[in-house]
Amino acid sequence: MHKVMYTNASQYVSNWGGIFYYVRRVPHDVRQYHASSRISFSLRTKSQRCALRTAGSVTQRLEDYWLGLRLQQMDIPAIHLVKAGDLEDDSPLLLDAVEMYLNTKGKTDKTFIRTARRNAAYVTKVLGNRPITSYATSEAAKFRDWCFEQGMSLNTVKRVFTAVRSIINLTMREHGIKGTNAFSSTFMPDRPDASPRQPIPDEILRTIQRHCKSTDDEARWLVALISDTGMRLAEAAGLAKDDIHLNEDIPFVNIRPHPWRRLKTIGSQRKAPLVGSSLWAAKQAYKASNSVFLFPRYCDGLRCKSNSASAALNKWLKQVVGSEKYVIHSFRHSMRDRLRAVNCPSDMIDQIGGRRHMTIVVIMKFFHYISLFLAGGLGVANLMLFKNHQKAGIPPALPVQKTMMALARLGLVAILALWITGFLLIHQLYGSFTLGIAFHFKMPGAAILLGTVAFLNIHLTIRARQNTPPHPTVMKLVPPITRGALVLALVSVAVLTTSA
Repeated sequence: MHKVMYTNASQYVSNWGGIFYYVRRVPHDVRQYHASSRISFSLRTKSQRCALRTAGSVTQRLEDYWLGLRLQQMDIPAIHLVKAGDLEDDSPLLLDAVEMYLNTKGKTDKTFIRTARRNAAYVTKVLGNRPITSYATSEAAKFRDWCFEQGMSLNTVKRVFTAVRSIINLTMREHGIKGTNAFSSTFMPDRPDASPRQPIPDEILRTIQRHCKSTDDEARWLVALISDTGMRLAEAAGLAKDDIHLNEDIPFVNIRPHPWRRLKTIGSQRKAPLVGSSLWAAKQAYKASNSVFLFPRYCDGLRCKSNSASAALNKWLKQVVGSEKYVIHSFRHSMRDRLRAVNCPSDMIDQIGGRRHMTIVVIMKFFHYISLFLAGGLGVANLMLFKNHQKAGIPPALPVQKTMMALARLGLVAILALWITGFLLIHQLYGSFTLGIAFHFKMPGAAILLGTVAFLNIHLTIRARQNTPPHPTVMKLVPPITRGALVLALVSVAVLTTSA
């Protein structure tokens, strides 16, 4: 007979100022369910005997609660032997979850919508359209094997799993569904088809450009334009004639968003010089086009047919080069290598390729998170100063009040810096505020935090001028309000940064 071992609760009892407290660290495997990594609260007694008895009860309740959380994370043993009709699962069906996911994300891009629905349809074809928490990890492995059997490469299978995982994760978070995502930790074996895209060597690049000029048709103009600009295929295929400027001292193409073709990021909007084969291709396409589009074969005013163009051009490229190692996207890697070979500055390479300026982003993120920690830390310091004086029964001295006021002002500066860097990051990374429901929960939390700290600054300034201590009610209400607002903002940030 096995013995059940109970933890000695006395190790979690501490005495501060004659009052007993319960202090305990949250176990790592259940820390995600707590707002803090440590549990600490007053047992409201000065009696050691009463404190130990209460601590024992608290310890047992915590252990029972954590055991329930751990059991929820486990797959149900022999689930394949249970009749589906005998299980009660009120989570949404996978195909319904896809529509909830698309509505929550607010995406209007047809390719994104089509891809999400197609990947979910793959799952339902193999495993059935079932509640999202009813899938088992063994079934996810079965679905992975099916994908490989269909001829999908490792990178394609990874993208499918990423999409399905994001759909289920976001749906569970948005609707407060407890359970596990069977697609979250599926093993992906190493396969020979997982080789990264290769840049095209110069001699092969020149061969491709010669074939483009000899064939001299719309599809080859598109390839030649990409070969010496490093544009993405969709960027080039979706160009309007007005985007081509041939009569300038340095001819260039203006890469900008259009109703029929958006850009990948806000940093993708740029002007690229036209030289060599790209200049020849731009002149040929401009002269031949009788519509507003530079490549009317791939644009109809409603959408850009870059996917069909990619399939056709990759097939042609394979015939010319005699290898599947190089694809249309390889021209971007080649352009980057060619610019590095002539010692082009890295920031200019990023601008020509339409990539984000990651150095600026990293610096802004550094100050954003430093501001976040400073705002929280300075608030805690102010609270500790006030609480210690309150316990001692003496009002804060004038120098202490000045210190509290300085900490509050520094906290206000930190929160203002948090807002400023936040807006700059949104502009740099996304270009708009349509970032989903998590972002709209984050903003009220940040606004409440800013307003509360600003009010605290005004209150402390007035009290310091009157040579009186801060009002106890204000100091009692401010901490829970700021903590709640901070938790709301942090949880929203976590959801925002982990959602696909």
